[in-house]
Amino acid sequence: MNFHRLPFIVTSIALSACSIESAFETVEHNNVCVSDSDCGEGAACVVLLTEQSACAAQSSELGAVILQVATTSGNGASHVFYESLTLQGDDSAGLLKNLDLRLPEPVSFSATMTSPSSTAPARCKAADQSIPLKAVLHRRADFGPFRSDYAAEAVIDAEGASAPFTIAVPPGQYDVYLQPKVPADTTVDECAAPAAPPRLVRDVIITEGMGIVEFEPAADDEPKTLTAMLTAPEGSELTGWALEIIDPTYGHVLSEAPSAELGVGEQTIRYYHTPKPLVRLRDGSGELSVHWDLETLDFNSDNTVVIDLGDLLAAKMPIDAHVIADNVPVANATVKIQSISLTGSAQNNATFTVTTTTDEAGGIAVELVEGTYQVIIVPEVSGVATHSTEWEITSPDGGSGKGFVLELQPILKGNVVDPRFDPIALAPIVAGPSQSTANDYFSQFLVEPPTVIRQLSSIAAADGSFTLPVDPGAIDFVVQLPSESLYPWLVVPGLLVDNSVPNVALGELQVRYPAIAQGEISDVSGPAPFAVVRAWVQSKTGDELGPLVEIGATTTDAFGLFVLPLPPSITLEAPEATEAQ
Repeated sequence: MNFHRLPFIVTSIALSACSIESAFETVEHNNVCVSDSDCGEGAACVVLLTEQSACAAQSSELGAVILQVATTSGNGASHVFYESLTLQGDDSAGLLKNLDLRLPEPVSFSATMTSPSSTAPARCKAADQSIPLKAVLHRRADFGPFRSDYAAEAVIDAEGASAPFTIAVPPGQYDVYLQPKVPADTTVDECAAPAAPPRLVRDVIITEGMGIVEFEPAADDEPKTLTAMLTAPEGSELTGWALEIIDPTYGHVLSEAPSAELGVGEQTIRYYHTPKPLVRLRDGSGELSVHWDLETLDFNSDNTVVIDLGDLLAAKMPIDAHVIADNVPVANATVKIQSISLTGSAQNNATFTVTTTTDEAGGIAVELVEGTYQVIIVPEVSGVATHSTEWEITSPDGGSGKGFVLELQPILKGNVVDPRFDPIALAPIVAGPSQSTANDYFSQFLVEPPTVIRQLSSIAAADGSFTLPVDPGAIDFVVQLPSESLYPWLVVPGLLVDNSVPNVALGELQVRYPAIAQGEISDVSGPAPFAVVRAWVQSKTGDELGPLVEIGATTTDAFGLFVLPLPPSITLEAPEATEAQ
């Protein structure tokens, strides 16, 4: 299959608890052999580096496989190898690939941020004009779920000469967020005049042998000042509210905190520019936020905007609704209400978002302005499906009293068997959302939100049969046999499940003999013990390449050795689910 190749990338994403945890290590069905005759047609008996023997497939159609290695030492980074493993073609002796994966040495990266402000008191800066700050380094990954974040603190050193931060990170390309802080031996009042707004410095290349880096703004990169004229009805309450400039990728605040409470009239915000910045108005609780595209709001490009809050404050109406499923109230469900279109002054590229939870009676009580909203409801427990629908608000009477009726979850049914068609008892079953390509801040708040799909799991019975309630949508269905069994996962990505089919028949699911990757993982200090190794391939729909799909996982032993059984192929084009009879 065609595969889009990228350079070496590093990440430190959290490990999925459902993939390789001990809860699934009770499976006693093992792939073992003494000779080829134990394996049957299409497989051969191979000897592994652990001195075990297992049946391995004699052909594979996986193609390029991405390997992700998450270490337990150092900063916990995980390293991604794009071109180390290809499983394609035939081998009569059994497909067994030997790998030697060497992890790169981290770079000790040091940096300072220099303050351009001449008004900040001297005690708020070091002698070289650098300032204390919190630094967050975002490891760039333009493909797949492989972005990583690292944080460090900078403080003024003992001599007061400098305020550097130092952190060990893998070499690569980063976006660096620099957030000024008050020095440890001062108070907020003493450093009330901020030394600088936060900055997001993009495309910082970190390589071996780097010295200390100074983030000193260029002459044309001085902080900008946005003048915002806020208009609101008389008596409007803005206490605790904040008006901020936000970057659209990570959602970092790029403007300095105001010295006074937000109020109507002219407000000034000092900030560092970033491509496609957003303006955010949020209340003190963080449950209500309004977003604008700054470049559209500032249509004259003069850093002066008018924000009319009339329809967002005075026109807010108390609205109530209720949520039920199977004629029973749904309590403690998470509800996100996000505008699709608004009316009046609020329609100027504003997105109005409210988050709340249902009460014990399934009730929702919110304040909304007129408009059309997308409502996403996520129940607290399984059995009831997530729900997405539109809600039209025209007045308290044209929206209040709405009843949201949630469907019960469709149920997947099937049975799991091994290559000889014997049932696999206690086989772990996992179903969850396909990998999303849009996960930046802009996507979360300025586009129509997608339906939420939760990750849910079950375990097959003694006869290999299973039932698993799932949320409707495109899901990845996986039989996640533990690597210790030497059987591979069975993976069906992009399975389309709809509420109109309450019982989904997956039939007999045959786990095949694996293509096996094995080897040693090491770094500059030697073998990497207890590192997690994950394998990914890219799905497709027709000729179009789609999201990444995880197809296997294992852990290295105390000597850095691993054996990773992988399915010789996966269903890259998933069929629509059919109803069980």
